[in-house]
Amino acid sequence: MDAFFAVHPKMQSDTGVVLTLGGGALYGSFTKQKLNTRSSTKAELVGVDDAFPQVLWARKILNGQGYADTDLVIYQEEFNFAGETCQEEN
Repeated sequence: MDAFFAVHPKMQSDTGVVLTLGGGALYGSFTKQKLNTRSSTKAELVGVDDAFPQVLWARKILNGQGYADTDLVIYQEEFNFAGETCQEEN
């Protein structure tokens, strides 16, 4: 996941997402964020919020196919987001 801060004339940012499985791309998207932010850090957080439904969808599909449930890790640029794994709430 990566966000590109204020790349459009009205200060909107972009979000790029790639979900991988076993070294190959499972899902990819590049979209304009619907919310304007004041910093690149906030643009990254909006990007995570925009991308997370697809991450959860992929996890549910894999669980339905019988794959073991593992921790989700979201990587942003050069670091693990917030230093923690993301847990789905039921």
